[in-house]
Amino acid sequence: MRRDGDTTFVTVRTDAVFHPPLAPSSLHFDDGTTVHLDVVVSTDDHTAEFRTNATALDAVAGRVAELQQWWAPDAYDAVADVGRTWVLERPISDHEHCLLDWVKIGDGGAEFGWRWARDWVCEPCYDEYFERDRLGLRSGTQVRDGQR
Repeated sequence: MRRDGDTTFVTVRTDAVFHPPLAPSSLHFDDGTTVHLDVVVSTDDHTAEFRTNATALDAVAGRVAELQQWWAPDAYDAVADVGRTWVLERPISDHEHCLLDWVKIGDGGAEFGWRWARDWVCEPCYDEYFERDRLGLRSGTQVRDGQR
């Protein structure tokens, strides 16, 4: 763990090989502590450095944790691909789900969602990850496979 001004960086090491997308993800510790990892700054096969908004990390530094990745590769690609044109629509089907958080879109769920091809994203996720680009995927500040 290191700090650079107001930014905290966490380095995660593993004996296994990392498989993208690494962020967003969380570290889960035995005592119930969870650290959310927002952006991958650098990576190789067994080490990844993340940027996080967490601040009080001294108590977990050097401890073993479980890394839980939030998104499947297609969810990461949907957000990172700035060439996709998403359209706000009411789904025809009653069984669509947000690609990012699996919220139901349609009958009994959110009334509208953002659609590209067969993929759907709910309005809150679209605002957070597409419009505000909270993870830097759309602006190119996130790393995948060791590449910017």
